[in-house]
Amino acid sequence: MTYNIILDILIILTAAIIAGEIFEQLNLPGIAGQLLSGLILGPSLLNLLSYNNAISGITSIAIFFIVFLIGIEMNTEIIMKHLKKAALLSILSFIIPFSIELFLLTHILDIGVTETSIIALATAIPSISIVSVLVGKYSLMKREIGKIIISSVVISDIIGFIILSYFSNASGSLSNILLPLAILLILYFGFDYIINKNKWIFRKSLNVIWVKFRSSHFSYAILIIFGLLVSMIFNAIGISYIIGAFFAGLIINRGIIGNESFGKVSRTLNRINDSFFIPIFFGAAGLEAFIVYSNIDFILEIFVFVSIAFIIAYYLSFKFAKRFINKKEGNRSRKLAGIISGRGAVGIAIAVIALNEGLISQSSYSIIITLSIVISIIAGILLYGIKIKYKTLIPRILNESVTD
Repeated sequence: MTYNIILDILIILTAAIIAGEIFEQLNLPGIAGQLLSGLILGPSLLNLLSYNNAISGITSIAIFFIVFLIGIEMNTEIIMKHLKKAALLSILSFIIPFSIELFLLTHILDIGVTETSIIALATAIPSISIVSVLVGKYSLMKREIGKIIISSVVISDIIGFIILSYFSNASGSLSNILLPLAILLILYFGFDYIINKNKWIFRKSLNVIWVKFRSSHFSYAILIIFGLLVSMIFNAIGISYIIGAFFAGLIINRGIIGNESFGKVSRTLNRINDSFFIPIFFGAAGLEAFIVYSNIDFILEIFVFVSIAFIIAYYLSFKFAKRFINKKEGNRSRKLAGIISGRGAVGIAIAVIALNEGLISQSSYSIIITLSIVISIIAGILLYGIKIKYKTLIPRILNESVTD
């Protein structure tokens, strides 16, 4: 058993890293390549590996660390400062396209409200991990536009997980989700306010503790334990532990733990995520899909409606960027709209959770994975185009692997 899981991880990780790197060299989202690698290795094509409980446990840990780091690299002050514009952008880039897609899919899918809603949700929701990478790529995080984009996607993703939590709740009562969440958020923002108002005292206390124990790994362990504890509390009230991981990271900002400690934590988690957790999570997500080729026509029909929602999201985001964000940035509204329309990672996380909780069938999950790969590739082409020197692709990949 131990040997099998190590071998499975070796194959998934190797394939995902290589496929992701090839896609990156093609100026396409690496996540699409990682999903595709799992799809190829799994029962849809080669059938070399199968999804199992051990892989499922690893992916749960992986998504915790991925979202935890995203929270660490944000802070509550940024979100609150740009709340109005970010909320409007969330309505335009997510709520409206999601509602239209759900309406369209209801007319062709006869699988119940829950499955239809989750398919629409998973393919319409923007992804904080993808968008944050794009914002960083274009050096927008220090500008107002980058902060508005990130804040908007955070709001959209929280709404998305609340919708998922509603369907996960056995009673099916929205009040059973919103009331505990409201109480928890009030407590969270109160705690966050107290800590940030007294951040110098808190930072001094942390330094005393870290110096006393004289071990850097102790500080990392405390932060991870804190993140797991918050995630467990969110999960206990029926809200996804992923939201808990994000909010836990949100508290741990640069002002509280200091620039040096923040830099170490951020760099360490980034390296672990980029080299292990991200490729493992998306490679395994693709592995779990199973494409029935007789359903291709049906998938194409769904893709048409999903594409309509994506185009609407892109257009409304473009109009927002042109009207509210882009006044001093030159003619970059299309590029910004492409960034805001980043899809895939969070949608895949929602699909994985929904499948594990029995909310969607294997067929619906496979449709989500397939559409996510196609949409990611199309979005990448719209944002970057395909520009590469094919003769240098393999040498560059091998050279970077050796250097790392």
